[in-house]
Amino acid sequence: MAPKERYVLEDFTNFGHDNFPVEYAAVADRNIYKFETKTCENDNQQPREATLLFLGRYHYTKSGGPLAWAHATASGIGYYSGKPFRVCKPVPVLVQGRI
Repeated sequence: MAPKERYVLEDFTNFGHDNFPVEYAAVADRNIYKFETKTCENDNQQPREATLLFLGRYHYTKSGGPLAWAHATASGIGYYSGKPFRVCKPVPVLVQGRI
């Protein structure tokens, strides 16, 4: 992509489709993703509602670990974990690679 001051979704869609056709086709179907509005803690440990992307189970040595979720913000991606119907807590940076 030629550098611009502002990008729109169509720019990224075209770039992915033109430069990575196989990979783009694998991730382009929105129906394979699960989004839910959940309650999670912000940086100040205050509960708030956010739409999170389901990633899977958080890696533990035992099966049945809590669920892992992601939330995109202007400053990056936040990772959260929690059991169903509970407030999701932020995943510490040091262990985010285990998701």
